[in-house]
Amino acid sequence: MTAEEALAALKKARDTAEGWQRIAEILDQVRDSDVGGRRGKLSVSFIEEAAKASRYAPAVLRRMSAVRIFLAEFDQAHPNLKFCECLDGNTAQFSKLELFARLHKVAPEKALEIAGAVADGSLTQKAIDLIYREASGRPLPGYLNQDPFGSTLVAPAAKPIGKPHKPFPTAFHEACWDALKKDVRKLCGEGDVRLSREYRFTYFTPFAVAVGVKDFGIEFVDGFYPLALPLTPTHAHLNREIKEIAFQSPFFRRFWLLTLDIVSARKLLELLAPLGLTSLGTAVLQDYQFTIQHNDTTLTSPQLQAYISSEILEEGIPRR
Repeated sequence: MTAEEALAALKKARDTAEGWQRIAEILDQVRDSDVGGRRGKLSVSFIEEAAKASRYAPAVLRRMSAVRIFLAEFDQAHPNLKFCECLDGNTAQFSKLELFARLHKVAPEKALEIAGAVADGSLTQKAIDLIYREASGRPLPGYLNQDPFGSTLVAPAAKPIGKPHKPFPTAFHEACWDALKKDVRKLCGEGDVRLSREYRFTYFTPFAVAVGVKDFGIEFVDGFYPLALPLTPTHAHLNREIKEIAFQSPFFRRFWLLTLDIVSARKLLELLAPLGLTSLGTAVLQDYQFTIQHNDTTLTSPQLQAYISSEILEEGIPRR
């Protein structure tokens, strides 16, 4: 592999979302040849070119390579665990495995103890982070309340992703959820699409989200908003709905308004039009299934959408 071929492969890996492990594999191939500098070492000039091709910072690329090497050595030392074989798109996120590698460095016995739970996704990133902080003596995160009696804090249990975290406020909301479970791919597209009502984000709690999973990460996140307007909604009622939709929609690739009739949806879309919310879609619920009436797919807020993806990665991708 020449340097040019390696850089082209890195660009392709990022553009086709092949995953961080493929990027790390290419870097390791270059390191083990002499095209990236002295054999066994990546030169500064090559890693800078690799950063441009992959759009990852040089430090991140070196960390990816280090974690891949750790995984190979861990598998070789503990073949009975079949750790890497058990990893999938839900459990092989770079951030979680890097934390696991750091934990193994400071507390190898603890890492072995939780290896199975890391591989099958039972532990969220927050839980692994807490275990690592306790093992390394780092300060505990602020979101944890200290026990007034001084007992040892335990890692929070993984959330049961996919189970409703609260009762449905109306029969319409429940009907929307039942229809989404059947029609989510009609709205979001084919592929590995996972539906959940479990997430509570920092700034808002959506009715439901659909997470598109590809390779070792998140391809997209779509949001859903049940909208049951009365025949003659008050100005205050419309105002509340518009503000909520305008706030939530930029966080998602596509934000679906779920309605019982197209008339109220069109009325709301007319009021929302001046705001330029081009990720909105509308679907009408009829006979427990959705009919798409309007569908915009323009990505307008990549930073907000990246924020939602990182929140979901931290909590854990929904199971199939």
